Amino acid sequence: MKTQFDPQLKATLTTDERNTVRHIHHSDAYWEAEEGVPRNAAAEYLRAMASTLSIPAGQLNALNSALLLDEPREQGVDFRLSETKHQFDSTTIGYAQTFFNVPVWRQGLSVTMKDNPTRVVACTNQSIDGLQGKLPPAKAVDRMRGMILQSHRLRVAQREGMAEGES
Repeated sequence: MKTQFDPQLKATLTTDERNTVRHIHHSDAYWEAEEGVPRNAAAEYLRAMASTLSIPAGQLNALNSALLLDEPREQGVDFRLSETKHQFDSTTIGYAQTFFNVPVWRQGLSVTMKDNPTRVVACTNQSIDGLQGKLPPAKAVDRMRGMILQSHRLRVAQREGMAEGES
């Protein structure tokens, strides 16, 4: 990894061996958002930084869409809202990278902001370029849906104190 200061962005950029920006840290001056709502400000920021992050703008069209685990379909790469974390005076918004409308394991983007007013402090890019593959047959997709549903039911039962074997 290589780190250098970008005077135009007033930020430190960390790049990998392929020169892809993996982290942006606004240490000299935070990036001021037009939006006051953190989720909207994070989406605004990612759209503004898409070329810096080497992410095609079209992959950012679903940023405010919910992350689905059980609806695979023929669809390219995009990023979907996966989590929002609040800590003290900051908020971090996480976006999962998806392929075939399902999350790619541990890949995505995150934007960390200071609150009131909303200012971006940092961004991390853990996405993968050039994903390729084929959607599995419908029978395999249906089996996966059944496993996800069964897992969800078990978690609900455990949360309510009614795990398997309990009466």
